[in-house]
Amino acid sequence: MNPVEKPQKAPKQTSILEVAASNTLPSAQAELKPLSAEEAIIKLVSLAPDYPKFSIKSLAIFGSVARNEARPNSDADVDILVEFFTEPTFDMYIDLKLHLETLLKRKVNLTDLKMLRPEIIPKVMEDAIPINLVQFNRESQPQNHSIPSPEEVIISIIRNSEQIAKFGVKAIALFGSVARDEARPDSDIDILVEFEGTPTFRNYVKLNRYLEDLLGRKVDLVDWDTLRPEIRSNVEKDIIPIA
Repeated sequence: MNPVEKPQKAPKQTSILEVAASNTLPSAQAELKPLSAEEAIIKLVSLAPDYPKFSIKSLAIFGSVARNEARPNSDADVDILVEFFTEPTFDMYIDLKLHLETLLKRKVNLTDLKMLRPEIIPKVMEDAIPINLVQFNRESQPQNHSIPSPEEVIISIIRNSEQIAKFGVKAIALFGSVARDEARPDSDIDILVEFEGTPTFRNYVKLNRYLEDLLGRKVDLVDWDTLRPEIRSNVEKDIIPIA
């Protein structure tokens, strides 16, 4: 007589959420390395073409990651501020949050700008680093078909030199195709800058954003102190000092 076989338990089914979490976030047992502002920005920019489907108007990082003060594990979350073109549905909000967590491999605290109390906004914006999504999405960016002239760029910068100096700028100059008066309608503007001291990455990004808003075109901002000697010799050929 054969012994009675005990029925085998069905294997536990893994939920979709569990699979998503295991694929998205690192194991809680593994120590998370601090995420720098630079790493977060590069990753967020890399998927900018996908963001229009989330109806994003603007995006910024803030908090400990933006200040480059994140510590392993305890401060591993990434604080992200978002402004939508239209009122987001709950599903859209959750999809965006999961999308960002997959991208950054970190838990994301996603905050809708419209949900912030007015008295909180100035504090949040103190260390916020805006991610200019439009400038990285050439298809959605309104094209400036005019050819930038060196005279226009120089005049705009001189008129706003006091504001530019607030970023810790010691000297600023124009170089590249615009300086040589060889620019095309799609040319970027090459700006060389020297700072009073070592600039923070946040300050560098904000200055770049300010110049792009001022000049109405993508700006390639180059720090003079970071140029390699062999590159400097080429850059020096067409430098036009401005201030």
